[in-house]
Amino acid sequence: MAMQYRDHGIAQNMRKAKRFNCRTIQRQRLYSRTVISFIIPYRDRHEHLTKWLAAFSKYYPYKKEILIIEQADDKPFNRGKLLNIGAIYSAGTHLVFHDVDMIPAHGRHYNEGYQEAAGVTQLAKSNIQLNDYLGGVTMFDSDTFFAVGGYSNKFFSRAEDNECRFNLYRHNIPVVNRFMPFIEMKHDRPYVEFDPKLWAKAQLPRIMDGVTNCKFELVEIVDKIGYRLIRVSL
Repeated sequence: MAMQYRDHGIAQNMRKAKRFNCRTIQRQRLYSRTVISFIIPYRDRHEHLTKWLAAFSKYYPYKKEILIIEQADDKPFNRGKLLNIGAIYSAGTHLVFHDVDMIPAHGRHYNEGYQEAAGVTQLAKSNIQLNDYLGGVTMFDSDTFFAVGGYSNKFFSRAEDNECRFNLYRHNIPVVNRFMPFIEMKHDRPYVEFDPKLWAKAQLPRIMDGVTNCKFELVEIVDKIGYRLIRVSL
């Protein structure tokens, strides 16, 4: 079925995405009011998801929301669009976009990240892209995320995070690095780590807001113990 935002209690986030710009960001910084939404893009990685949930429940026993956004079709994996969908459904003041193969060694920096002056905090360090990395585990305050239009929906398998970083540059929003240790689980990567064409594409000015132009079909929402599974077709 075609997605109808108002039917699923998420009209507020869509209005936020349309209303905010970078000069009107209103950030909520009080710990007592902070709820972090952890948004995990997912497909065919059940073993990783099981291990991630077990580790996460151990290292982060605080107030939170966990949304598993599963791509339930056979189209190329679109991480950026899944993250936008997660943000649309989220209730948190802060959003952590978290790859399922990144197992936290502790949970302290999740809480410390939202206290940064910037609206974006990078929590995972890359051994491949040493400078200006954005991806793996990244925290936004929700107002900043909707203000900049989220992620692009035009990238498949990779480079959506590079495009997001260039988009943040254009909006003069800094990214604070507060790296924390993760155990990265191995998995097949059916694509090259660096594609010059995608790198060039990621630097092009964005034409459309990624959130308000995020089209998808809702398959089902299932509330599990400790998390919500949202299955979508793109």
